[in-house]
Amino acid sequence: MEKSILHWKAEHPSLIISIFLLTGVLFVKLPILTNSNLAIILLLSWIILIFANYYLKNAFSKSCISIVCLIFWGYSMVQFQEKNNESLLLEFLDPYVQPLRAIILHKIDLFILSNTNNQFAKALIVGQKNTIDPATLEAYSALGIMHIIAISGMHLDLVANYLTKITGWLPRNKYLQLVELIFLITVISTYTLIANASPSVVRAALYFCLFKIGGYFNLHRYILNGIAGGLLIMLLFHHQTIWHIGWQLSYAAVIGIHIVHPLINNIFELNNPLIKSIWNNFSITMSTQITTLPLIVYYFHTISTGIILSNMLMIPLSNLLLEALIILVFLPIYWAKTIHWGQLIEYYMQKIAQLVHYIFTISPQPLYFTSVSIYYLLAYYTIFMYLCLWKKRYNQPLFRYSTKMA
Repeated sequence: MEKSILHWKAEHPSLIISIFLLTGVLFVKLPILTNSNLAIILLLSWIILIFANYYLKNAFSKSCISIVCLIFWGYSMVQFQEKNNESLLLEFLDPYVQPLRAIILHKIDLFILSNTNNQFAKALIVGQKNTIDPATLEAYSALGIMHIIAISGMHLDLVANYLTKITGWLPRNKYLQLVELIFLITVISTYTLIANASPSVVRAALYFCLFKIGGYFNLHRYILNGIAGGLLIMLLFHHQTIWHIGWQLSYAAVIGIHIVHPLINNIFELNNPLIKSIWNNFSITMSTQITTLPLIVYYFHTISTGIILSNMLMIPLSNLLLEALIILVFLPIYWAKTIHWGQLIEYYMQKIAQLVHYIFTISPQPLYFTSVSIYYLLAYYTIFMYLCLWKKRYNQPLFRYSTKMA
């Protein structure tokens, strides 16, 4: 059954609020208001909003006033947050997290002896990328697979899967489910701090926590609303994060996976498990490229010609490596030495490095672009979201008014 716009807005409040707050944040780039009297104007905007909610009968007027207030709230929020130090919480928690990070790094130093592999493993598991071999960085950057090194949803998903296996034996009653929820959120939050709370891992952690909390309270799971919930939290508490390229690429990738991937993956009905797995991997790669390539072109003015092949090969291989490293961290030292787990990981990492450098050497020269205007970028994502939302909401032809209405 087709849903009205009001139904859809009621299902996605975080998305609607985030869009208009984000609009207000973007207005900061324009000289619209001075910093003086912001508090007074903000207070007045909320008085108008409350007045409109209780006294105005016209729904359209209420909607317009609410939009204006949200946009101005976003603008004012940036002005006030500029004077705050958002790193105080991280500085307060770091002394408690540092020993855990040191234990993980010591475990890697103990079992992965090659300096190149050692530094790469540290980058994968705790996000310590400043000492990676420059040749490796160049190859990963040229092939468009630097996101593999950056801790993001892929890493947290693997950690969460292992955690849920640990808690899977618990009986399914409300109290023990609450214990499981607190345990999962605590471990994921701790791991986020261990990874230095980079924007991409914070985005993934917020997304995970919101969905777990919603699942505990048996709430409906709307993907866009869940994604926008993390955006809303970031806008309210640390809006500067939205300008970080890693955060933008992470959000673009997760939107591609959740919105575009089902559309591509369902084009063919495949029964062969091997072909189905290959097609699923290809569709994930294509969906993430559709949403991230415009940002890559905008920031770096170049596209790797081997980006599809390198992503299709390296993402599953890197997932296996990451799983092996997670097992190494939790495996007792005696057991790890007995089965030579560190040596096996090093051998696997050497083969991955050889494959990356081979793809890098055989890939043609990348495509270079001149500077891309921000307006082209905004137009691309506006059209993209329109097409995806129209397909998802109505499952009908893209141009609604060219078809006969029911």
